[in-house]
Amino acid sequence: MKFVHTADWHLGKIVNDHSMLEDQRVVLHRLIDDLKTEKLDAFLISGDLYDRSVPPREAVLLANEIFSRIRQELQVPLLVIAGNHDSPERLHFGSGFYEPTIHIQGMAQSIPYMTEIKGVQFVLLPFVDYPLLAKMYPDKSIKSLEDGFVVQYQHLQPLLNKEKPTVLLFHGYISSGSVLESSDSERPLSIGSTEIIDQQLFQPFDYVALGHLHQAQTVQANNIRYSGSILKYSKSEALHQKQVLLVELTETSIEMTIKPLRPLRDLTVKRGTFEALMQESSNDYVYLELLDEHYILDGMNKLQAKYPYAMSLEYINLQSQQKGTRISKQELEQVDLLELFEQFYEIHRQQPLSSDDRTIIEHLIQKQRSQDS
Repeated sequence: MKFVHTADWHLGKIVNDHSMLEDQRVVLHRLIDDLKTEKLDAFLISGDLYDRSVPPREAVLLANEIFSRIRQELQVPLLVIAGNHDSPERLHFGSGFYEPTIHIQGMAQSIPYMTEIKGVQFVLLPFVDYPLLAKMYPDKSIKSLEDGFVVQYQHLQPLLNKEKPTVLLFHGYISSGSVLESSDSERPLSIGSTEIIDQQLFQPFDYVALGHLHQAQTVQANNIRYSGSILKYSKSEALHQKQVLLVELTETSIEMTIKPLRPLRDLTVKRGTFEALMQESSNDYVYLELLDEHYILDGMNKLQAKYPYAMSLEYINLQSQQKGTRISKQELEQVDLLELFEQFYEIHRQQPLSSDDRTIIEHLIQKQRSQDS
């Protein structure tokens, strides 16, 4: 049995006002092309197919486009579960009308869904918050996602054949006690520690195909893995190596191979002075960090001529200075507003306030003060 483990597609995602749809289309079509020679038996998506509960039409069309290629060209069963970004009802709707080789589980069931492919049992547990599980199992005490998983497994266990390998598709935060690497683009599953599930509870499974964390990583045990997201979706992911996992199960062993993804554009961070950055250029998504000690007039527009996909512009040194500045209420009341405005104007316009403009601002300040009194 050989399958590919993917997760966190987030179709329709927008990052810093940039639609990632074209990047998603390219990376997924390239993935299908690369998998044609792998002789797969199944294709897994462990949650967060979409980025929003109500995905845009273009995102749904892209999902159908890729699903069609998986079925027609790879000719393998497709297994999909809902993540915390997906709408369980929308993802689940119509799942019964798909052909038998497409298994989509959007909504949790009291008896977890399971299917068998070439002698391997696949269990599909879509994301569901613990208050909903508490309603589903009213006779059980469920106060966390871990409590919910324990109850779900209790209902699943009698259905499993211990003589056959079992693969679990799951979307959540699984911990071995050590800190896993998370990203800014990941939405919290729940409040505080109620979202964490102990990895020891997953020991009965031969392989656990996880979704939710965007960095590809293992959870202590080598067979419990996050495949990571298909693209970099935040500045905190700039150093990630995006990939999918090829997993091969035999009667006696499990082998995993990393398959790097080939995006249309990379996402990087560039740091330097304005002058230095203007000497370079890039067509990647770039978070720009300036080391200049003053603001650059129209800096972002000028840099976009060299970096058309610039995501943001930060002044690192100026931010550090601002963070170190504190002013008391008494000091604030003694601030000369005209002087403060002059400083603000000079920083942002790179020129002093003219005498005529100074007179206008002074008049406005006096007028406002007279109204306040």
